[in-house]
Amino acid sequence: MKIVRIGEYIKVLNTTKDTVRYYEDLELLTPKWNGNRKDYGEKEIQDYEVIMEFKSFGLSLNAV
Repeated sequence: MKIVRIGEYIKVLNTTKDTVRYYEDLELLTPKWNGNRKDYGEKEIQDYEVIMEFKSFGLSLNAV
């Protein structure tokens, strides 16, 4: 997948900007900075999917 901005990223993952930013604050998602914007690529998609999988097992985000 090509690099995308947060608007496209949240559509692909069916999530919200607040959720993505929360995971960024916890340093679970680390998009690349491109000037003054963040770019999301395949790594960030995979990282988000891993977070969701851990949550489905009942793990707390602090344990991730």
